[in-house]
Amino acid sequence: MIFVTPTTNRQEVTVKLAKKVDLILVVGASNSSNCNRLKDVSIQSGTKAYLINSFDEIKDEWLKDVNKLGLTSGASTPIN
Repeated sequence: MIFVTPTTNRQEVTVKLAKKVDLILVVGASNSSNCNRLKDVSIQSGTKAYLINSFDEIKDEWLKDVNKLGLTSGASTPIN
């Protein structure tokens, strides 16, 4: 029997998403290893990625030339 943890599943789905978009935003805490790993697997897949804790952290220059944006979140996503 093989068990897939939610963290592993998110990483696998994020890799698939990264292949379909120009940019991925990972919503979560900057001190979360899970969130940082989601950002890293996106970048390793050849897609720009940024980790944000809130909407106001998004920079306009990140969105330049972006036609498709992927959004994912880690297990430690902020409530507010």
